[in-house]
Amino acid sequence: MDADRRRVLLAEDHEVVGQGIKALLSPHFEVLGPIRNGDEVMTAIETQRPEAVVLDISMPGRNGLDLLPEIVRKYPRTPVVMLTGNADLVIGRTALLFGAMGFLPKDSGIDELELALRTVFHGRKYLSPRLPPSGFPAAGLEALPPNWSQLTPRQLKVLKQIGEGKDNDGIAAALGISAHTVQFHRRGLRKTLGIDTDTGLARIAILFRVHEERHDR
Repeated sequence: MDADRRRVLLAEDHEVVGQGIKALLSPHFEVLGPIRNGDEVMTAIETQRPEAVVLDISMPGRNGLDLLPEIVRKYPRTPVVMLTGNADLVIGRTALLFGAMGFLPKDSGIDELELALRTVFHGRKYLSPRLPPSGFPAAGLEALPPNWSQLTPRQLKVLKQIGEGKDNDGIAAALGISAHTVQFHRRGLRKTLGIDTDTGLARIAILFRVHEERHDR
């Protein structure tokens, strides 16, 4: 096998998109997958031992932002390149804080995805030109949902931990509670904030963190 053909696991729930990415990357890498359900990603990494993971943010089962901290913790030498449907600045910063080495929208083109992979294989981070290097513009940071003020002190602590990129076990350890209780608070946060997904919750968590950082300056 060509030594340059590194093993890349592709996790993408859309069959046509996944097969298209695989076909276009295959001349350059040994592409494993695509994996179409987030619940199967960790098992695929464990059994197939890829040298990098291309991970879609929106997937059935566990979403990409939920999986990312666990991948980074268990496989710190396996870089993760995140794919998203749009170049959302908040999601981009969230992905980087959670440990992603690359971040780019799906419409970036296969040449850019190849460049991102080769960049992370050399130990460097890759941000799509659509995402400013700072992660946020100098001004115009969007406001938090008005009902965030209804959160309890415990919910705010959990929200802060989510914004720091911790998974359920990490939050449980930091706050001295069980992982089951963390899940309970996650459900409460989503209900109070009117959010349907963990990706949306992570987005609000990072916004909360950035607003707190600005307030403390």
